[in-house]
Amino acid sequence: IDAIARAYSDLTDTSQVQVLGTTQKDVQALNTTIRHTLQQRGDINRHGVTVRTLNPVFLSDAQREVVSHYKKGMVLSEWQKVHGRNTKQDFTVTAINRKNNLLTLKDSKGKTQDINPNTREAKARQFSISRSDSIEIARGDKLRVNGNHFASKLTQHQTLTVSSSNALFINLKDNDGKYHLLATNQLNDAPLSYNFAQPLSKADDTKAHTLIGMKSYAASKELLHDLNHGQASRLDVFTDSGEKLDKHLEKSTIQPSAIHRVMQAHGDPEKFINSQTFDVLRQDVNATLHTLKDKALDKGLIESAVQYAIGTVSEKEAGFSQKQLVIEAIKYAFEEKGQAIKETEIVAHLKQAENNQQLLSAEYHDGTRWTTHAAIATETRILERLAAGKNTVTPLATPAQANAFLDKHPRFTDGQKSAVHLITTTADRFVAVQGLAGVGKSTMLESGIDLVNGIQAMNPEQTTFIGLAPTHAAVNELKAKGVQSQTAQSLLTDFLSEKHTPGQFRNTVFLLDESSMTSNQQIDQFTELVNITGARAVKLGDIYQLTSQEAGKPFELAITNNIIDSVTMKDMKRQQNDTLLGAVHNIVDRQGESALEKLKQQAPLQDYQPLPATKNEQQADDQEQASINQSHNVISTYHNTGNPKKDQETATLALATTVALEYLSRTPQSRENTLIIAYTNQERDDISHIIRQGLQQQKHLSAQQYNVPRLRSVGATNIEMATMMPYKS
Repeated sequence: IDAIARAYSDLTDTSQVQVLGTTQKDVQALNTTIRHTLQQRGDINRHGVTVRTLNPVFLSDAQREVVSHYKKGMVLSEWQKVHGRNTKQDFTVTAINRKNNLLTLKDSKGKTQDINPNTREAKARQFSISRSDSIEIARGDKLRVNGNHFASKLTQHQTLTVSSSNALFINLKDNDGKYHLLATNQLNDAPLSYNFAQPLSKADDTKAHTLIGMKSYAASKELLHDLNHGQASRLDVFTDSGEKLDKHLEKSTIQPSAIHRVMQAHGDPEKFINSQTFDVLRQDVNATLHTLKDKALDKGLIESAVQYAIGTVSEKEAGFSQKQLVIEAIKYAFEEKGQAIKETEIVAHLKQAENNQQLLSAEYHDGTRWTTHAAIATETRILERLAAGKNTVTPLATPAQANAFLDKHPRFTDGQKSAVHLITTTADRFVAVQGLAGVGKSTMLESGIDLVNGIQAMNPEQTTFIGLAPTHAAVNELKAKGVQSQTAQSLLTDFLSEKHTPGQFRNTVFLLDESSMTSNQQIDQFTELVNITGARAVKLGDIYQLTSQEAGKPFELAITNNIIDSVTMKDMKRQQNDTLLGAVHNIVDRQGESALEKLKQQAPLQDYQPLPATKNEQQADDQEQASINQSHNVISTYHNTGNPKKDQETATLALATTVALEYLSRTPQSRENTLIIAYTNQERDDISHIIRQGLQQQKHLSAQQYNVPRLRSVGATNIEMATMMPYKS
């Protein structure tokens, strides 16, 4: 930037010179630096006048509808009829509510109003959008007019040179040599900016001399060829690395075709047509046709990539972001087909699919989101079945029986009592119990089953409770509570293979545990099974816990839309002291920092033992740090050295060792009560590996070991399994 500014200011005549930047940020920096350099050399007066500016902000129709594209201080203007005359009204954006997509606007009298830019009323007002700022104008400045300005009668795209300026008047000279003497206050709110540098998109091919600043990776022979066109006689390129720029240029080529040479020739092109040029022209035409054919083939690739992206993402989520689709489509094209496609091509195909009624989209604060008609139909079926289950079964207990039973359990929380009462006395086929981890759902289930079993003790047709869970680990937890259980998928597999008959589960209550981890597809099949077999279902879960790896949030849908009766259990039973209980409540309220502060208030663990001595310097340093960590309840591996990226990488690398040494430092009795939770399988493997080595050094684990093969799920969707991508040798 500085080099360009010096080179520009060294020129005696800049009338045929243009300065270009490849990004808007670079253009702003160039304008500021060039102006400062010219001021230092006396070409621009050091003392000027400051005027307010209102420069237009260009938003697409889609961007205008979403408040995240607006900023505080922006000005929205509209023309209104006042006493029969068109009058401009300006409103300043004072607040932005992203949650409700609302803008708070204040007019010149201080009166405020809230508008949703996505409503028909707001769109009808046809606001123009501007950014309020200020600009210093001094003799010698070059200015550009970015829009029509009524007060000064300046018009868009005019370029001006400041001949003189003072507190009262400013004299401007345009490119035609015409002077505009204006009162300084006439330029208030004018759409003005400095005109020493321009973005690449506004390059002027009538200029003889071009100075351009660009990163080495942005250079190409095609770009330089275009800049040398027209009346250009000199091109100066300023870059961060000349060596890298040369290497980048070597990778790009530009070879004007025979057609191009002939059509660009001066005079009569017919003299260029001979037997040789005829053959070359024919070759160029053939090459063009082959290129068009390749592009037609590319459309097939784009369609396949987009269909793959929709298929694989829709297996995981009912609604998905445009970013997810673009990533998956590019991944498919690159990994499966070995070709590259552009984001613009993907988005264009998505829009085409929407126009053909294959997809639906909506704009949110984080961008465009998409869904399929199939996903909408699935959710609709689920909600219809749940609603149709109202008042269709005989209650398992009367309210009096339930109340008498609960009176014998005074230590139950209100949530536990309400849940037992709902499950046993409802006449609905589907009900839900919502609760965070640790509120006593397992105890509640045991008590509810005991209540029903006690009432039906003399009944030959007793009710059976069957627990359904998404994982085998969760199934084992239910079995430990004495509940007959299996995975939800195994039940659905039997159902789809027609092993179940109508009325088979007439006296069965399915306890669908962790239902927030059950996909829409599974809920669709499950609700159909319950209806056909005459069963009942209790949906248990916590909508704030992990969601399903497959599409949808059916548990959340059912609760928030009041489709089924539900109870929310809020009282924590697992945490035994106020500090831990407070930390859990902070986590529920998404106040992570407050939760950590409460965890730090706990008394440090005392059950530590010395680690084996080591001569390895790195291991000794790690052990010393582990000893320091023993006085902390919250241990961070992040240390700020002023380089955030490197600090984060170092912290990530140190994480597994830090966790493993904390575990190894504890006594055997303390380890028995220690649970380590890793975020990924890779982190789990790294931590386990270091712990195993430490236990072997401490003689708690034999050094003799055997390698055995194991199978791990790759977590691929059905769509991914139909490609070669998830398979490895």
